[in-house]
Amino acid sequence: MIKKYYQSLHSLKYSLILPGLTFLIFVIAYIRDKKHNSSLTTVLIILVALLAVIMVFYYLGKVRISKQLKTIENLDAYKEGGMVDKSWILENRILSYHQGVIQEINVSDIQSMKVEEGKHGKYTFIFNDHVKMSCQDLSEGRRLLALLLKANPSIHYQGLEPEGNGRIQSLGGKKHE
Repeated sequence: MIKKYYQSLHSLKYSLILPGLTFLIFVIAYIRDKKHNSSLTTVLIILVALLAVIMVFYYLGKVRISKQLKTIENLDAYKEGGMVDKSWILENRILSYHQGVIQEINVSDIQSMKVEEGKHGKYTFIFNDHVKMSCQDLSEGRRLLALLLKANPSIHYQGLEPEGNGRIQSLGGKKHE
């Protein structure tokens, strides 16, 4: 389920360009055949080559996602956890997703956490100065911070204060304590 989720996110990036370009190729091919205009052949070849290049990037992205997820042990355990934006949260580990990069980090390994405001009102959490994950709003981030501090009170944080009881259910998790 998680693999399909991330591959679907990747497919959404191409949901307009691939069918749109394919449709344009068929329209130009139809006009070329009806009008017997051979100059459109060059345009058609360029568009087909462009479509092939885009499809290569599309399938390489799917393979990259599969490779990133194969390194994660017990991936199905994340089904019981909560979600923050496009990242999956368990009480002891996080499967973070930020701009196509999927990384797992153990909560016990987190030493620092800071928040940066991004585009369109989103926020980015940066763990240990290198693992990034996005968040929709600060209240979600405060609940996440409370959960992380419950598991690892030694986390140094800046940019927000914890809120809530620090339970996985506050992030939509299914685990009952």
